[in-house]
Amino acid sequence: MSGAAVPYAAGVLVFGSLNALTMKAQFLMTSEGASGEVKNFAKPWFGTLNVFTACTVVLVYDTLARQCLPQVQRTKSMEPLICVSDADAAPEKPKWQKILLVMIPASIDVGATGFGCIGMVLVPASVWQMLRGAMIIFAAIFSVTFLKKKMFLYGWFGVTLCVAGVATIGVASIVGSPAKSGEGGQADWALAFGIGMILFGQVLQAAQMVGEEWLMKTVNLPPLEVIGWEGLWGWLIIVFIVYPLLYVLPGDDGGHMEDPADTFTMIGNSWGLLAMVLTYTFSCAAYNVAGIKVTMHLSSVHRVLIEASRTVCVWGVNLFIHYVIDPNSPFGEVWTPYSFLQLFGFILILAGQATHGGVLRWPCFYYPPPEIKPQRFGSPVAEAIGLSPMPDA
Repeated sequence: MSGAAVPYAAGVLVFGSLNALTMKAQFLMTSEGASGEVKNFAKPWFGTLNVFTACTVVLVYDTLARQCLPQVQRTKSMEPLICVSDADAAPEKPKWQKILLVMIPASIDVGATGFGCIGMVLVPASVWQMLRGAMIIFAAIFSVTFLKKKMFLYGWFGVTLCVAGVATIGVASIVGSPAKSGEGGQADWALAFGIGMILFGQVLQAAQMVGEEWLMKTVNLPPLEVIGWEGLWGWLIIVFIVYPLLYVLPGDDGGHMEDPADTFTMIGNSWGLLAMVLTYTFSCAAYNVAGIKVTMHLSSVHRVLIEASRTVCVWGVNLFIHYVIDPNSPFGEVWTPYSFLQLFGFILILAGQATHGGVLRWPCFYYPPPEIKPQRFGSPVAEAIGLSPMPDA
């Protein structure tokens, strides 16, 4: 790892772990709502809005940073993350059309993030972090089906390991839930529903990522601009479409599916909750910037290790809170006899990701020789999950 990349890798680890911890902390904190009732801040769609707010901050950061850079560095910073050959390149579009096209993946991402936040409300942060590895399963299937990419047998074996890992974590989380031992926690149906929401969110996330890879050849924008414009589009979709729908749909939040007025009343009534929201916004924005730099400077080996370290950090902090700081804290997590099964499932997902990306090689599989002229980048998503274009066998 080059010295210049170390701060970015550390940023992905620190801010990535902080994202999961602060998001979960928000949902567990209490505050007085519009009705005067003190209750948990279980507002998954505000969490979704918070994600896209952070991405919009990235757009502001990118605009200001490029204005302050010298001309040479400014030109380099605006290079698209994907390199397209002249044969594959689409006719250049006006920038406003490119920005408009970014709304397509942003719309899918709203659903993916929203369902993921619903899952976060119902399951421990460590389980949520582990199950995010399921995206590689769906991304691989979508890439082969829609992008017509060739995947060798070792890639499918990696996907199979991920499937086994996800199933193992799901079963262990439900069977070993603290509610079964009388220590509190979510009921079985709530955990199962939360896991289902996370996995459905990963399906949408994979669809968004694969669609984004295809779209990048047309959009051809710098990566931080893509993140920023997706954030702004997502923010507008939530405010003007999702929130009105949530308000008219019946639910448990003052008779609404989610009441935005009650949401902001609760934030205004709790300085701690406001601080947690602002911390998450900063952390998420910093994570996105660091993640792009890691994609540009490091290999898939480093990315797999960083993602694994994030999960270990989140799980370790939750266990530390329960066993060292306060065993009654809702932020903590209990170690059960089935936690070893969760750990085994996480190792399976990690091994599956490494196998699919060609980082972990098995002697029983054929591995094609590297391309003579490899592309600099496939896309932010393809690089992150090991779905770079493969040569013919």
